Amino acid sequence: DLSACDGAMGACTLGFADTTITPLADAACPDISHHNTQSFYHAPSHSFVSATKSIICSLDIAANTFTDRTSKFSEFLVVNDNAYEYSFTNNELWFSLDSSLDSRAARYVLQDDYASSTQYPDIFGSSYVIGNALIQPQTPREVITDEANQRIFWIDRNNGGPVNAEVHEWKADTDTWRIVGNYPEHSFEQGAFDPINETLYILNETSNTGNVVYQIDPDTGDANVIIGAAELAIAPNFPDLNVRALALDAVNQHLYLANAVYGASVPVGFSPFSLIRWDITNGGWTEIAAIEADPDGSSLVPQYLLELDAQRERLYFKRQGEDELWSVDIATGDRAIFSPDDAAFGPGLSNNRGAVIDPSNNRLLGTSQDHESLFATDLDTGIRTMISPDATGYGINFDSSKGIDLFEQTQVAFVADEDIDALYQVDLVTGQRAIMQNQEKK
Repeated sequence: DLSACDGAMGACTLGFADTTITPLADAACPDISHHNTQSFYHAPSHSFVSATKSIICSLDIAANTFTDRTSKFSEFLVVNDNAYEYSFTNNELWFSLDSSLDSRAARYVLQDDYASSTQYPDIFGSSYVIGNALIQPQTPREVITDEANQRIFWIDRNNGGPVNAEVHEWKADTDTWRIVGNYPEHSFEQGAFDPINETLYILNETSNTGNVVYQIDPDTGDANVIIGAAELAIAPNFPDLNVRALALDAVNQHLYLANAVYGASVPVGFSPFSLIRWDITNGGWTEIAAIEADPDGSSLVPQYLLELDAQRERLYFKRQGEDELWSVDIATGDRAIFSPDDAAFGPGLSNNRGAVIDPSNNRLLGTSQDHESLFATDLDTGIRTMISPDATGYGINFDSSKGIDLFEQTQVAFVADEDIDALYQVDLVTGQRAIMQNQEKK
């Protein structure tokens, strides 16, 4: 209350007695106190207006009462569900919509009597719609290249749901798209291309039937179970096996599965990580790295990433919950930290969810979902360097970069972004990136 300073010509001191404290929420607006809230003063009504992702409330300063005003803002929940950030200025409530890919903004102009009248949004700008309208993934998690035939496969985990996987193909030499196949009741997470037999191997995360790995003909879309209930029944640590990621050794026709083993198979004090190998040609399992005692008390669990380094005969995987890369020797099963969570090793991994070997440059390329970037890790030293950082000078920013593969000869990487349903091309020399496919969600 500034009235104590009325008429003062010099310094004026206000004390606690001049202050009124009002809780940021009451029964009428419970969400205000529990969420990130922005507020502004609306002079015509002598009130404060506060907004969150789910509610707009006003505080009548004279009466010291809160009122939920959400119903007075037409389409507020629709607009706010797509809001990237919001702000107040000059009695106007502004929303930046969706993501860095969306150039739209929404505005509510708060009239003097906004508390008793309905406010309608104004929408400015437009969103980017790029590429073939036929291709509209909803959760694109993986991208797989077939460089010899100049094509890439974009794997949609969930299209039209609740579980409905889809595989798309883009031909680089003709710039054409097609849908390879649609797979109801499946959820494709990760995969690899076999250039010898020209076939795809896809990890099915939703495997209630026990069908964990599919072999898909990229020309016809026909899918066959290669690792299903029968194969899992003879696997080490069955039935406590939780398959997290796969990697392909095309030369030797081997599939590697990184697993988190839970339940009775894991004694107290043991880590759940295991690595097993499936012989594609002859069938049968080989246990490469069994669960082992965990002397430091930490739990080694693989995240959704596994990449083969054939030259060094080892596999790389991301440790769940930690920003560090591990390696496992495919001959001995020995595992070790390859690139630790240490600033001396370069930028942080921060939820690294995709990786691919770039043999000609002796590096492992990776994507960071949290840092929205693409980085490289030296295969000899584990040192990480940034290639395409979260900066608009390199092109439209990633929003949630995940799957990655490359055309090695041209040094172009392809990155799947699951939040904005986009497929990027990234120049690995300059770090410049561009969206090659993005369509509005169905």
